[in-house]
Formats: sequence, structure tokens, C-alpha cells
Amino acid sequence: MDNAGLTAKIKENAITVLVLVIAVIIAFKVYQSKEIEIQKLNTRKAEEEQKNAVLGEIGGLENKLENLKKNFTAKEPKTGMEKIGDIAKSASVQIVRINPLKETVSNVYTKYPYEVILSAKDYHQVGKFISLLENSPDSYLVENLVINSNAAGGTVSISASLTVYTIIINK
Repeated sequence: MDNAGLTAKIKENAITVLVLVIAVIIAFKVYQSKEIEIQKLNTRKAEEEQKNAVLGEIGGLENKLENLKKNFTAKEPKTGMEKIGDIAKSASVQIVRINPLKETVSNVYTKYPYEVILSAKDYHQVGKFISLLENSPDSYLVENLVINSNAAGGTVSISASLTVYTIIINK
């Protein structure tokens, strides 16, 4: 081979190598840009998953709120007194007096308190009454409780004074 042929071959090979190097550099740059896009998409995916988790939690809380609204339905003080009387009969205690007290109204709920004075044979009946009251589907809560023992004529009885309230969610 002569010098001219060898020089032409080297130029041809150099051009091929140069084209390959340029192609590798371009491919590397494309790869880097796509890698950055993939990282951005993964970050966005993680953010969207967090948003979905929060939305799922909000949906669960909305369901809980609906269930609470079902339990805290509109009641009238007279109906509440009747329910408390029915619960007292179930617990074998006697209601001496039930007085509805002034309700407390807020933006979200209304609290209806009742002063209840009852008598029972023993502490267990009072405890049963409170348990039935607080486990009632009408959602009554005991706020104050004062228990006195009465010993008259050899017979011991218990008198209790308590403040009971129920809450109604305002619409």
C-alpha cells in the first residue's frame, strides 16, 4: 500500500471513530436527560402517592363524621328524659328527679345537659345505670357524679346526683 492509500484509510477510520465518539456522547447526553426525567417522574409519583394517602385518610374521617352524625341525631329534651328513664328502669334504679338544664350551643354542636337524681339499693345498680347510659346508642355522657349513702331504719340505700348530657351535631 502506498502512503496515499494508507492516509486515506487512516482518515476514513478517524472519521468513523470521530462519528462513533460523537454518537456515544450524544447517546450519553440523551441518557442523562432521560435519567433526570425519570427522577422527576419518581418524585412526582411519590408526591401523588402522599396526596392519595391524605385523600384516603380524609375519606375515612368523613365516614367517621357521618357515623357520628348518625349517633348524634336531633333530639328534644323531653325525648332525652324519657330515654334516661327507660335506662333507669333497665338498671333497677329509681329516678327521683330529672331536670333539663340550659343547653350550650356552639357553631358545630349543641350540648343538652340534664340533672338526674336517683336512688338505688347499692352502688352496683348506680354503676350499671351509668354503664347502660354511656353505652346507649343515643350517646349520653356523665359529667358529674355525687353518691351518698343513706342509712335510715336499718335499711341502707344509695342516692346519686349526676349531670348527664348528650350532644347534637348542628347542621
